[in-house]
Amino acid sequence: CTLIPAFEINENNIDVVVKKIIRTKPKIVRGFASSVYILAKLMKKEGLNAHVNAVMTTGDMLLPQYRELIESCFNCKVFDAYGGESTPVAYECEQHEGYHIASEGVIVELIKNDGTPCDKMEIGEIILTNLTNYAMPLIRYKINDLARLSEDNCSCGRGLPLIDSIEGRSTDVIITPDGRLLTVHFFSTYLKLV
Repeated sequence: CTLIPAFEINENNIDVVVKKIIRTKPKIVRGFASSVYILAKLMKKEGLNAHVNAVMTTGDMLLPQYRELIESCFNCKVFDAYGGESTPVAYECEQHEGYHIASEGVIVELIKNDGTPCDKMEIGEIILTNLTNYAMPLIRYKINDLARLSEDNCSCGRGLPLIDSIEGRSTDVIITPDGRLLTVHFFSTYLKLV
């Protein structure tokens, strides 16, 4: 394991960072989505790239433009994961058809503003119950994140329930006068097109 602190990466040392990645030949690069995106952005600016088996992101939103740039700079697929309060919650598989909920260790509920359960494909607030944290159990913990449960099964055949999309923090949402929720995905897509 080679640690590269994200806050130390800048235009002046990006070539050194990429050479370190190439020299250590990691199979996987793992980090916060925004940090790996900044790394990829600097790599592209300097005309650098590296080859790894996969990039695993976590910790914050993996926006579509982040995924696209990271995959092109590292010549591999990005696999995003979602967790909360030291609880592994859901992961993408090789099919990238949603996030498989780690049902063996966590219960995920999605609720509306009035506290009632969401229907599939409806955006709701994530409520977590960690089944393996015996030291400090979190039962129906309101994490302030939003997601949408999938109505489909993943073609990989794992059979785990799927989160269709992670929509961001509940504080990052604008509610329109007609009740629609505009999440970070709406704005990132809109601003990319403008």
